[in-house]
Amino acid sequence: MARVLRSIPAALSALLLAAHFFRGAALLPAALCVASVGLLFVGRPWATYVLRLGLSAGACVWILTAWRIAQAR
Repeated sequence: MARVLRSIPAALSALLLAAHFFRGAALLPAALCVASVGLLFVGRPWATYVLRLGLSAGACVWILTAWRIAQAR
């Protein structure tokens, strides 16, 4: 039960990143983000590493997007 509760923030982050890509019409990255939620249930060390790497890249995307929005204003 505790593992599921700890996975909720990562799953929500991946789905929010998928929505970000989907809004920008980038369907392949959006599909990869949705598929990455399945990595939460694999339980292997490589899956955790891949998910961390993907969410870190997503954080960079969000920072870049925030920067662009701030520059536009």
